[in-house]
Amino acid sequence: MWIPEFWQVALLNIFTGALWGAFGLVSFNFLLTLTPDAQRARYSAVYQILVTSSLALGAAAGAWIISRWSYPGVFLGSAAGRMIAAFLFVLFVPAMEKDRPAQAGSS
Repeated sequence: MWIPEFWQVALLNIFTGALWGAFGLVSFNFLLTLTPDAQRARYSAVYQILVTSSLALGAAAGAWIISRWSYPGVFLGSAAGRMIAAFLFVLFVPAMEKDRPAQAGSS
């Protein structure tokens, strides 16, 4: 462990866990606002499959990169992947309309 005191590790993990939980909640709610009502289940299923596949492929790619180029290669690869993902997000995800009514509960 890189932090000598247990309470520091626990506090850091609680903080990062809350942030990841908030990110998951916000991104899924964003998905729900972008999807049509009739195909919401399909979009949600495809989203979850892509997220899970990305986690598995990312771990496999990280293991391969670390065996070839050590930790600097992993950090550079991660930074490059995040920049590409941010660029694709900006390019393909439409902006939210501020005055769009919420679709929750509407039939």
